[in-house]
Amino acid sequence: MRIVMHEDNELLGEVVVVGYGVQKKSVVTASIAKVSASDLATTAPVRMDNALKGLAAGVTVTSSSGQPGAAAQIRIRGIGTINNSDPLYIVDGMPIEGGLDYVNPSDIESIEVLKDAASGAIYGARAANGVVLVTTKSGKKGKVKVNYNFSYGWQSKWRKRDVLNATEYAVMMNEGYINAGMQPLYSDPYNLTDAMGNPINTGTDWQDELFNDNAPVMNHDVTISGSSDKVNYYLSMGYYEQEGIIGGNFDRSKIGKGMPDWTFGVNFSAAWRGFDFNMMWQGTAGNDVFDATRRIDINSSNLPSWMLNRWTGPGTSNKYPIFIVGDSSDNWKSSDLYVYDGSYLRLKNIELGYTLPENITKTVFINRLRVYVSAENLLTFTKYHGFDPEISSGGTSLGVDYGVYPQARVWRIGFNLEF
Repeated sequence: MRIVMHEDNELLGEVVVVGYGVQKKSVVTASIAKVSASDLATTAPVRMDNALKGLAAGVTVTSSSGQPGAAAQIRIRGIGTINNSDPLYIVDGMPIEGGLDYVNPSDIESIEVLKDAASGAIYGARAANGVVLVTTKSGKKGKVKVNYNFSYGWQSKWRKRDVLNATEYAVMMNEGYINAGMQPLYSDPYNLTDAMGNPINTGTDWQDELFNDNAPVMNHDVTISGSSDKVNYYLSMGYYEQEGIIGGNFDRSKIGKGMPDWTFGVNFSAAWRGFDFNMMWQGTAGNDVFDATRRIDINSSNLPSWMLNRWTGPGTSNKYPIFIVGDSSDNWKSSDLYVYDGSYLRLKNIELGYTLPENITKTVFINRLRVYVSAENLLTFTKYHGFDPEISSGGTSLGVDYGVYPQARVWRIGFNLEF
């Protein structure tokens, strides 16, 4: 019997993105995990952080809350510090603060996770908890390509806690009171009645009233892409609606909602005679922000300028009430007065670069020299008056501004040198 082994050229030729460019997977010695667009297509995630679940070795993705819009927690090779253990996120070469909630998984071409010190060394101390490199899709030459994806689902609780019924609870409470040397709370725990004299029997399981069964979740996303010799474009828009499983199946008043009706982003890139230009816009529409930093009842705090439009007598403002130190009338306590439109459009990243001609760089023994200038958060259009409309989407802070650390407007100049 004769056995012949053939070389797998496809795997040897596969490339991965590293901090300083791309390398063949066969020559990379650092610890790097790669998730491709085809891998993402098999799981169809609706959030970018969930796209890494089960697809990258050494990467743990956990959900700290089931609240709609709550961000998942990503840990690379465990917890590195008792403080912030979040990895560094790089999208198309630009560092991103505050997670990747705005990135549509359908827009991702590949995700590389740099897990060790060698692979993330170029980013310095910022890479102490690992690096997540995201490369977004770009247009391909040919006719304009339009893609539309849709999904619809239902959500329900997966379990209930096993608790006492009304009779069992009354018996336990009576026992506790008697053991404490006190009179029993209920005269007859086996024949309980409500305030109207009706028998209670086993009572009400409030979990059934609290949970919202078959809560809908729906996702739409549309992409338009294409490319020519001079222009490359990729436009995307998504609509994601998720109703929470807590709240009950009953009518209730809502003063606002933190989940946006629309989340959208636009990537644009172009090249011409050595110049390259990249730009990314992102935004949301249809979401509200509750400004929890406004506490007029706290005497020591400064006052916002719109307080000048307060009610001062007949014929004046009917929106902003009279100002009284200490707010004895409770006019300024939490209400829809503090709910604002949180929609925004932000120029997240913009970069202009120029690569010097080879006939110039070769004379000084340089293969490639590119200089660039870039900016983050250069422009933001919003009606929200707080520091930042792009507030946290995790845990209990969904749609609530507790006084977030504002994102900075960042300018950078630099160069890429290759010998």
